[in-house]
Amino acid sequence: LLKLWKKWQGAPDSDNDQPGEETEHLQRALERIERDSIRYKQSVTKPWLGKNGEVLWSKNRICLAKFVVSQSFETFMGLVIFANLVLTIVETNSVAACYPEYAQQLETCPQRTSAQSWLLVCTIV
Repeated sequence: LLKLWKKWQGAPDSDNDQPGEETEHLQRALERIERDSIRYKQSVTKPWLGKNGEVLWSKNRICLAKFVVSQSFETFMGLVIFANLVLTIVETNSVAACYPEYAQQLETCPQRTSAQSWLLVCTIV
């Protein structure tokens, strides 16, 4: 734990490490993310404003744009993607359990995807 704390503080880990080398690398990475991300550019340039500062978009579109570039939206979409990954794995395992026993008659397999209603509902939702 002390080693991690020292590393976080930028202290050298061994004789070969330079103090703050990892901190500098992380700082450069954060600067690159801020430079390239639309979320950080939004505070500087707002796409709903014209060159003279006049509002070009409707209020609803502006609210939606602010939500889409927010951390909350990114977190939600990450959770949706992760849930989809889990469902894909469960479906694959479910179908794989039918082989080789039910290879010729998959419709009669008790573990098939279509026999599990909760899986069908989750896939549709």
